Amino acid sequence: HPHCSATKFQLTRHAPAPAVAGFIERYWIIRWDLRGQPPYQTTTLPQPYVNLVLEAGKSRIYGVASSTYTNLLVGQGQVFGIKFKPGAFYPLLKAPLATLTDRALPVQALFGDDSVALERAILALEDATAMTALADCFLQPRLPALEETVVLVNQIVDRIIIDRTMTKVEDLAAFFALPKRTLQRLFQHYVGVSPKW
Repeated sequence: HPHCSATKFQLTRHAPAPAVAGFIERYWIIRWDLRGQPPYQTTTLPQPYVNLVLEAGKSRIYGVASSTYTNLLVGQGQVFGIKFKPGAFYPLLKAPLATLTDRALPVQALFGDDSVALERAILALEDATAMTALADCFLQPRLPALEETVVLVNQIVDRIIIDRTMTKVEDLAAFFALPKRTLQRLFQHYVGVSPKW
């Protein structure tokens, strides 16, 4: 219900710096002020992305959600999100993304205690450009070299999104000249959900 939601919170999206754009789809910021109003529950359709979400005392890395999910907005607050491209989180996690599906990890599990300082510094800011610049600076030295497989997975997911006639895994496998089983394994490891999903 985007029209109703727009009266309850503000969502803005921001491009990453070129140095991290191979891994990061976008940054996003949600701000709300519901003081004196009832809490507001949002329901979101899932997408095949991992999100690192910075929220005061609640920062987490969220794997792909396999179904719709809800959040309750109360009082006043803001959240800063880092949306990783499909497959781009695998080189950081170093484990199949299916192990993170419908789960969340503390940010410290991957980025150590530096992530606590990042949460504090970013959420203390109001200017979106300054927030995204800080995230760029934090991520750039911590990201590995971009794997060719990550680029391929992005191309496959992009094809599914833009080509609405692509409804069978067999057709997708044929388009990319990949065996069906290889395609399924790629999604298990790099995305966390099946290509059919």
